[in-house]
Amino acid sequence: MTKTRRKVDILFAVLAFSLPLLLYGSTLCPTVPVGDGGELICAAHGLGIAHPTGYPLYCLLGRVFSVALPLGSVAVRINLMSAFFASLASLLVYFLAGEMFCGILKQDRFFLRLVALATALIFCFSETMWSHAVQSEVYTLHVFLVAALILVALLWRRTTDGRLAYMGAFLWGLSFGNHTSVIFMSGAVLYLAISDWRRLNLKGHLPGMAIFFLLGVSLYLYLPLRSAADPPHDWGNPETIRRMWQHVTARQYRGYFLFAFPLDVCRNLGHYVRLLANQFGVFLLILSLAGALLQGAKRRGFFVLFLLIGLGNVLLTSFYGIQDIEAYYLPSFLIFSLWLGFALSWGLRWLLSRRGDGLRIAGTVALVALTAIPLAVNFSRASQRGRTIAHDYGMNILSSVEPGAILFTAADNESFPTLYLHDVEGVRPDIAVFDLGGTLERMRRFLGLSGSAQDENPGRLRRMVVERTHRPVYFTKEHMSAGTDVLQMDDLSLEPLGLVYRLQRGAGRARERKLLWSKYLKEEFEAPRQSRDYRAQMMMANYHLSWGEDLWVSKDTSAALRQYALARAKLEGVEKAKIHNEMGIFFRRMGWIKGAKLEFERALLCREKTRMDESNIHINLANLCVDVGRTDLAQREMKRALAIWPGNRTAQFNLARLRAKEYLEKGHFDRAARELEKMLALDPNSTSICYNLGLLYAQRLHEPARARVYFQRCLALDPEGPFAATARGELQRLEQQMKN
Repeated sequence: MTKTRRKVDILFAVLAFSLPLLLYGSTLCPTVPVGDGGELICAAHGLGIAHPTGYPLYCLLGRVFSVALPLGSVAVRINLMSAFFASLASLLVYFLAGEMFCGILKQDRFFLRLVALATALIFCFSETMWSHAVQSEVYTLHVFLVAALILVALLWRRTTDGRLAYMGAFLWGLSFGNHTSVIFMSGAVLYLAISDWRRLNLKGHLPGMAIFFLLGVSLYLYLPLRSAADPPHDWGNPETIRRMWQHVTARQYRGYFLFAFPLDVCRNLGHYVRLLANQFGVFLLILSLAGALLQGAKRRGFFVLFLLIGLGNVLLTSFYGIQDIEAYYLPSFLIFSLWLGFALSWGLRWLLSRRGDGLRIAGTVALVALTAIPLAVNFSRASQRGRTIAHDYGMNILSSVEPGAILFTAADNESFPTLYLHDVEGVRPDIAVFDLGGTLERMRRFLGLSGSAQDENPGRLRRMVVERTHRPVYFTKEHMSAGTDVLQMDDLSLEPLGLVYRLQRGAGRARERKLLWSKYLKEEFEAPRQSRDYRAQMMMANYHLSWGEDLWVSKDTSAALRQYALARAKLEGVEKAKIHNEMGIFFRRMGWIKGAKLEFERALLCREKTRMDESNIHINLANLCVDVGRTDLAQREMKRALAIWPGNRTAQFNLARLRAKEYLEKGHFDRAARELEKMLALDPNSTSICYNLGLLYAQRLHEPARARVYFQRCLALDPEGPFAATARGELQRLEQQMKN
């Protein structure tokens, strides 16, 4: 009997692991995915440094999978790693559920196993978990480690075995080596320590736990050690203590935290509630809440532990204002799945107490049906079977440049697939590809810079490459990515060619534009089906925007507008204001004022926006008003931008600029000077503002002493700049005037 029971236990455990693995394998992305996947694959395959926080555990495990698995491309192997750890997480959820529900269904072991299996599968079939299990991402490994920590904590609480304390400390430290958001569990750990301090003998275990925790965290030594070896992908070059600390603490992303904006946090919480309803469906969510109430009433200690894990995850993540926040909430989705299982186990206990074979069959059918709900609802949302859009996009970019060229990329959608294809699969080895993150060290080596030049900023490095090389230079088109507008090189002559811009030198002529579009892989971009992943939709839209730009430059306005309409349609269901705002900026740059206004207005209606987003949209609406000569309306929009976010320096600067222009036209030169001085305070390195202030004080306000200060400041900022010669002339004239 015991032997048979053990076999049944093994069978259910195998099902908890193998069913998700089969599902994930059948819906796996067949190549490089959209998002961070391409960059993570590059870092893992080459044992390099990924974007902050570096993800050393993921990179080491990814290297093992990329070398050991004899299946498909490197991208497929590391995509399978996500599926593998998601399936392991399912297995741990099965064991967790068995541990939690054994006291409820102790008289019926079959239904205990069945409820535990249903709980694990419902979690694995949830939208966010499934969508990240079929692509290269760090989050399924993160969930696996979180589930392992919860299981170890429950077992330690029940058995008080000190070895579990050391295992938990090591796992927690190791978890930091994959995703530092495990710090969200600190409240739960503190509760566990306070509530069971004496029973768990924490005083005796603390020294050993500290050692094991540090042993796990020491995995971060991978970063300086591998960076010193100059791998192909070396984001942040964390070889010194300062740079390593900046990388591990994700310094470059700190601006996304919203501690000063309570309204934005409330919006994020609203977004979380909508996400939660999408994971399992409204009916199962209601059952999850019922399970939470039941656990609070009957297992208060476990309830507080789970509540602290869930609240810590939700509250702290809600203060983080990035666009792809969904995966950060996975630990709380895990907690809701366990609460759902708790409700199902009590419901089955009540049903089985009524006796009768018919009720047992009904209970089994009900569990299977409930498990099928998220499977059916989320299949089309999460499946990436046949999804080759990132691969095709990268191939199209690489095929756009001529032999021996240099290609600069900036935004994730354009950089990561291109880098994967170039660095890992060896596509177009004749060209050099540089992005804004992982290849800065590669750029320094290309320039022959010494170790003393490690702090060169990306813009300066790009400029140096452009000025020193005689090779053809290209830039990817990135029309919906803030901060990447022509890589801050507005003085260059750039010719649009398909998905790239070509740098024009002298009388150099560009290749025929239309030929590129006929050669591109475009099935995914023109397919009627829409991906629910907003990043794939951005790729589709950017493809049509780039095509439209080529047509617009060629004066084929009607064909260009058709492409722009297709781009707008691709983003119809995207509720992220930043994306529509950037599209509006592109339309304004092209000169399509109507389209820009439509996108800015659509951005204001999006549910997913921060105060900063909303304020910036009003700035762009003000710029449109300036374009059509309505400076009065422009000032009104700037004031709206400042009312929404008083600290918006761009709005402050632009409002001062509009007022300065108005006062100059009306002859109020003293007021104009005050507005220009406000602008200079906001942009203290502007030579043009210094020069204009000097002219204003010299010629209109007749204050030569103040005029001299501004002319001298202009020359100090840029002694060889466009205003230098006239500033020197004005200084000489003022000195002569003062002598006379």
